[in-house]
Amino acid sequence: MVQDNNIQPETQEDEIDLIELSRNLWDSRKSIIRITLVGLVLGIVVAMFSSKEYTASTLLLPKGEQGATGGNMGAIASMMGVNLGGSSSSGLPPTMYPKVVNSVSFQLELMESKFYNPSVGDSINLYDFYAEDLKPGFKSSVKKYTIGLPGVILGAFRSEDDNDGVVGANDSSHILSLTKEQSGIIGILKDQISVEVDDKEGSISLSYTCRDTTMAAEVTQKVSDLLQKRIVDYKISQTRDQLEFIGARLEEKKKEFEASQRELASFRDRNLNMTSNLALTRQEQLQAQYNLSFSIYSELAKQYESTRIKIEEDTPLLEVIERVVVPQSPSAPNRPLIVIIYTFLGFVIAVGIVFGKKFMASFKDKWNEYDDKEPEPDEAE
Repeated sequence: MVQDNNIQPETQEDEIDLIELSRNLWDSRKSIIRITLVGLVLGIVVAMFSSKEYTASTLLLPKGEQGATGGNMGAIASMMGVNLGGSSSSGLPPTMYPKVVNSVSFQLELMESKFYNPSVGDSINLYDFYAEDLKPGFKSSVKKYTIGLPGVILGAFRSEDDNDGVVGANDSSHILSLTKEQSGIIGILKDQISVEVDDKEGSISLSYTCRDTTMAAEVTQKVSDLLQKRIVDYKISQTRDQLEFIGARLEEKKKEFEASQRELASFRDRNLNMTSNLALTRQEQLQAQYNLSFSIYSELAKQYESTRIKIEEDTPLLEVIERVVVPQSPSAPNRPLIVIIYTFLGFVIAVGIVFGKKFMASFKDKWNEYDDKEPEPDEAE
């Protein structure tokens, strides 16, 4: 019975608090409605004046890794006496593609690439294209805190992405110091470029959103090309180094083989009717030297051709399933969603103001009540 007596007042007090909070909201309904209507009107204004954006996309599929080389390349290599063997080089997994695209080195290379912009009638790089949006001023501030207000709010709760990759601006330190404008444009590009990997199908979807249709398509194609280049460079970097090494050795052995060939031919021309054993022995030595040089040169030539074919077979690594198409209809803004978001924000702010006033009033009453309960100095003695 004692426990029931203790629980009942607490439950009753909770019910009273809920009723009191509901009553406060009802009493402040006019203020809540006014603030919510302000959010609604602001949302309508932002939705009407938001600029259109277009999204271009492409669908890519990585080529499957093969344990042994087959197909036409393998047949040609077999006819030449070249054994390509298994494909031992490993490339980047598709899950790393978004990190490659978001890396600083990739973004800088994309930023400095030029694209045709119909609005200016000339080619322009992305740095100049977005530099105007980053200039401080009244227009940019109004745009940031009206049209871009939802993005500002979401950005406050979003953790910043780490910069992937190493950028070599200085040959000695391999460290890059970005300017404020470069950092701002990289942030814009990371928001505008989307790289999605389908784990089940293994496909990669690339998209880019921009206020210009032609720019959207051209940048999307450039992102695809740069990603292809990065993947190829990563996969065949060791193979390319091996090709250069074999090529250098092949040139050396070619010169040695041609020298031994000329020396043997010259000796035969000088000794057409050989009768002495010494001359026969010398011819055998030259012949053996020629055979050894030819054998080494021939083996290196096979290795060089094998490595070259392997590089050609490994590129390209991404097959285009859906080509880039210039978008015709805008993908943004979603005007109904903007109105809903601003209306909801207005309602939340209004309720927060009501509860804030109630909390401050309650806090003030308890503070005054605490002061009244404090004993006077004379009474404490």
